[in-house]
Amino acid sequence: VVGAGCVGCYVGAHLMAHGADVTLVGRERIQQTLRAAGALSASHIDGVTSFRVPAAQVKYVLDVAAAGAGPWDYVLVTVKSFHTTEVAASLKAVAAAGAVVVSLQNGVCNADELRKVLPPPAKVVAGMFSYNVVERTSDEECHFHQATVGPVYVEEAECTRRLVAALRASALQCETSDNMRGVLYGKLLFNLNNALNALAGIPIKEMLSQRPYRAILAGCVDEGLRAYAKEGIEPVSFRAIGVSWLPTVLRLPDFIFTLAAANILRIDETAYSSMYNDLVMRRKETEVEQLNGEIVRLSRKHKMTAPYNEMITDMISKAVEARQGSPRASAQLME
Repeated sequence: VVGAGCVGCYVGAHLMAHGADVTLVGRERIQQTLRAAGALSASHIDGVTSFRVPAAQVKYVLDVAAAGAGPWDYVLVTVKSFHTTEVAASLKAVAAAGAVVVSLQNGVCNADELRKVLPPPAKVVAGMFSYNVVERTSDEECHFHQATVGPVYVEEAECTRRLVAALRASALQCETSDNMRGVLYGKLLFNLNNALNALAGIPIKEMLSQRPYRAILAGCVDEGLRAYAKEGIEPVSFRAIGVSWLPTVLRLPDFIFTLAAANILRIDETAYSSMYNDLVMRRKETEVEQLNGEIVRLSRKHKMTAPYNEMITDMISKAVEARQGSPRASAQLME
């Protein structure tokens, strides 16, 4: 698992707890935290299902070379989208040896970016994590918690069948699709929430309970749907509410929205988006260009404007430059 942060550690913990031979490749901070805590653990949003792997049984290294030559059956790529090309270069040897490379990243172009560096006969497939994972580390364990609902998607292919079986056997809800383009563009519309939450600086559930913030998100999604229509993209709905209805539902009064969007609001009370964490940790890059920026690019391609997504992208860029964490912007300020 390359890029073993929240998502990578979460899926890795599930696979290891059910007997899979897994090596995690990630940041030194998590490696040190894992050693100090003594265990890697993961829990589901239901508050009941959880798995714990003693640190002594967890292989966590800092680069692909340190993971060894394998042979590996699968490489799950969970790095931030802006690191995709760099990581792909480090995977040439393992891909040439037969490993199937699976992108489980935000954004819509990562599998294509991997294929540019890892052309056939290397096998590269698309996947998608539809939910948010948060870190809840304590002195006793390096812990990762599922904060929203949804499945893992993996591209339907002969080469992914063993992976899908392993994920399902590890208590992960896993779906397959022969239309990953539609799945990824459907997820992108929900991911437009990430940057908005980073700017708001309050938990996702609290933000979505406020109609002014939802109105901004609805504007972002509207722009995405218009750009998709021009581009001929048919986004796949993977939640109870179809993506075409999402702007309408988001604009409902608070009490009606709470009833109509119960599935959307099934969110951990303390969960923030990963982009919020990027701002808090003063990181130099975020995935805003791969998310809201993708809507801006598609809109411009078809000579349309995307003022909501342009505004969000610009505000995130300024927040990154300021290096002062989340600006905690009110919806009124963003409007």
